[in-house]
Amino acid sequence: MKKGLVGLLMSIVIGFVAAVSSPLTAGAAPVKTVTVEVDGKAVVFPDAKPYMEGSRVLIPVRFVSEALGAEVKYSNKTVVITKDGKTISMKVNTNTVTVDGKDITLDVPVRVKQNRTFVPLRFVSEALEAKVVWSSKTLLVSITTKEASEPGTGEDPGTPPVNPEQSVEFKWGKYTDLGSALFKNNVTVKDGNLKFTVPANAQAVWYTSANGNGEELKAGKSYTKSLGKGQGYLMITQIYPGKDYVEGYAIYLDVNDGTLNGAYSGLIDDGVVSTTLVVNGNMVETSAPLLEVINSAKQLK
Repeated sequence: MKKGLVGLLMSIVIGFVAAVSSPLTAGAAPVKTVTVEVDGKAVVFPDAKPYMEGSRVLIPVRFVSEALGAEVKYSNKTVVITKDGKTISMKVNTNTVTVDGKDITLDVPVRVKQNRTFVPLRFVSEALEAKVVWSSKTLLVSITTKEASEPGTGEDPGTPPVNPEQSVEFKWGKYTDLGSALFKNNVTVKDGNLKFTVPANAQAVWYTSANGNGEELKAGKSYTKSLGKGQGYLMITQIYPGKDYVEGYAIYLDVNDGTLNGAYSGLIDDGVVSTTLVVNGNMVETSAPLLEVINSAKQLK
């Protein structure tokens, strides 16, 4: 899949989380401190701190952007970031980001918390063109700028950067209870519709450009959603208490969603499934047509 600003939406994990705090889950584990460094220097957050929401890490956009050399301005509930001739704007509480005049739909709306504006971590790598590496053991986010990674700066030249949106084939994570319950004998695609029941232990939200922060779907309830333009995507996750792990999947109902960068535009009567894993400390996104994922899920226990 081509690299696109929206991959930031599947942000840091879906398939790996050390301590999760989810707005959809009462009594979730307490939030652990996430540390961010840019080119080896710690980013200081004087008030609001980075936090985890479901399977994503969200960061105060001002401090990280400025640490990367960008300029940040606020006007009429809109954040405008400029760097190296690129202009990025986003409105608070919406999931649309404009990059040099092109609108891209995010799967997580821009948040406001403690009077600070938060964006998904992968916003940094996609919009500000920096390399991001996550350590699930230490909860450390390491951001490296292009300048710091040039030859002669000490970075191992034998370690190529990992594109967080690319995978040869759909891969399953360490735990697959959700994948099995969701894709085996559950999800069906027929006559332009997707029918499914939200698994008992899952949290699910349906996002479209029209429904703002998304519509929560109830566990155990069955739904029918149309496939096609403007239908957005489903984000379905499951927390594994005591295992520091979250399993999650984004199911795109619109195969032409800007997030997918045209990679699946030829699909008919199908959707796209995407999940993000952490491999050797790097984010790796794996995706495939929904019907292929349903077939692949047959191997799961």
